[in-house]
Amino acid sequence: MSIVYSVRPCRPEARPAPEEQLAWARADLAASNRPLDADAAALAGCRLIDNMAIAVASLDRSPVAAAPHLDLESFGPRARLDGALADVRSTDRAMRGVTAPSPIYEGDYGILAVLLGGQEAEVTLPGQGEPCRAILDTLTKAHSAGYHGQAIIDLALRLHGQLGDLYQVETITIHTKRMTHVVMGSGSGDPDKWDPRASRETLDYSAPFQFARALVDGDWHHDRSYDPALISDPAFVRLWGKVRTVEDEEWNRRFAAVRPIDKDHGGRAVIRFADGREQAEELAVANSHPRGASPWEFEDYHRKFKTLTEPFLSQEKGERFVVAARDLAKLSTAEVRILGVEADLRPPAEGAKGLLDRSPA
Repeated sequence: MSIVYSVRPCRPEARPAPEEQLAWARADLAASNRPLDADAAALAGCRLIDNMAIAVASLDRSPVAAAPHLDLESFGPRARLDGALADVRSTDRAMRGVTAPSPIYEGDYGILAVLLGGQEAEVTLPGQGEPCRAILDTLTKAHSAGYHGQAIIDLALRLHGQLGDLYQVETITIHTKRMTHVVMGSGSGDPDKWDPRASRETLDYSAPFQFARALVDGDWHHDRSYDPALISDPAFVRLWGKVRTVEDEEWNRRFAAVRPIDKDHGGRAVIRFADGREQAEELAVANSHPRGASPWEFEDYHRKFKTLTEPFLSQEKGERFVVAARDLAKLSTAEVRILGVEADLRPPAEGAKGLLDRSPA
């Protein structure tokens, strides 16, 4: 039976005993000998393949080349690399005896205090003898865009070719949950979400852009969909400017489901034409979602890996990693420690302004 831990921030003088701290419970969980869940192990291998694909592809992307405003979001592509660097530095400091805030969750400088504003939280961990299955409640991304845009893109792809002359479209209103509306839509108050000069990382979090681009192209590609020449086309900019999001209480309710897998992430698009006609279509979850039209399996992750890493990995290196990751549960400790890839980066460009500027392929 699962165990629910109530986690509360505290001052140093009220520090809970070690065995009452969440970090202690997590460490005990990691060290315990538990049965292996086959589905969870298989998905862990797929996610390892997915994360490696994105990490390798991001190695060759300049964080500022496509960002005329040099906004903070332009550093998004290197998030995984920054995380890896932080891991190395943290390990080095730990080896030197430097410790983190303690308790790490409950302390006055811990996660609850700093990241959650002092809010209390509940964390559910597997009970004694139960396998770890939480990864089965997590979701993947089929498209190179923010997660809350995944279903929006698939909805637009479904409508591609069904609306006739897009020049006759007067408005497109996407009814969706608050998260999508505020983070990726009209509720953000961010005009850059409709600006063809915006960085790729801004458009990555623009539901109006994603819907319009997928609707026009009938496809979504990690590079072509962000092609500046296509984005700046006047006909596309005109259509893009007609897309708005609105917060819808029904979609808020559908997103509020307790189990992560039961949450509806999508929305309902209402297209109004110049002659007064309306057409509506909705999609609850992305196609790749476990409840979607085509839930992702190993071959989907494999295809994404090959697509993203082809410029940087030989087929032999890539396949060696994929095979090992697929059999993650069968690997020895020594094999897990050396699991990885060696990317083949292009040499720095002549006159490069930064370490990450590379010569053309």
